[in-house]
Amino acid sequence: MHGLRANAVRRRAKNERLTTSTGRVWDAKTGSAVLTLTGHTGYIVSAGYSPDGARVVTGSADGTAKVWDAKAGTVMLTLTGHVGPVNSVAMSPDGTRVVTGGADGTAKMWDAKAGTKMFVMTGHTAQVGPVAFSPHGEQVITGSEDRTAKIWDAMTGTEVLTLTGQMGQFQLVSGSTSMTRTAFEPRPLHS
Repeated sequence: MHGLRANAVRRRAKNERLTTSTGRVWDAKTGSAVLTLTGHTGYIVSAGYSPDGARVVTGSADGTAKVWDAKAGTVMLTLTGHVGPVNSVAMSPDGTRVVTGGADGTAKMWDAKAGTKMFVMTGHTAQVGPVAFSPHGEQVITGSEDRTAKIWDAMTGTEVLTLTGQMGQFQLVSGSTSMTRTAFEPRPLHS
């Protein structure tokens, strides 16, 4: 085992690779480490893959997100701007944008090729946990420890809808084909 917590595990379906909080990329069929992503100064909190599997995006306790070449393991972009850990990352279905959610209570949209910040989504009153794009990339959903989830226009950052009334923070449950059918599972604030 690699000795650090593995709270950021993301699977790339096309070739069955897993990325863990240590920056190691594993072959899920053989169990062997195939790559190590070296560059963050804190552990990786969240990871995701581009739709074509060519890039990995990671969010870290060091307050940055990075976009990596998934074959070589080299850093292509470093995204800075959050104050505190980057709790979650997601790449758009077309691979052109990255959304990050931070402990600073904001979500940020980035150009996945240039690394420039496109806009900031503000409105949560506590740290942002999960982030995800809708299947067609038109909307983004964020969950927060403020016990709300928000749906945003992915092109403008305008808030579309706020979901409230949960007993704990929102955690995204994957598998939906429509943003309107995305399910949430409440999780205790201090689990």
